[in-house]
Amino acid sequence: SKSQLDGFMSSLSGHVASLLRHQFGSA
Repeated sequence: SKSQLDGFMSSLSGHVASLLRHQFGSA
């Protein structure tokens, strides 16, 4: 459903953002 997709996308984007922050912070 739409709400499931929204929740998945928001959690995925948050996960990716934290990964990128960690990568750039370690670089």
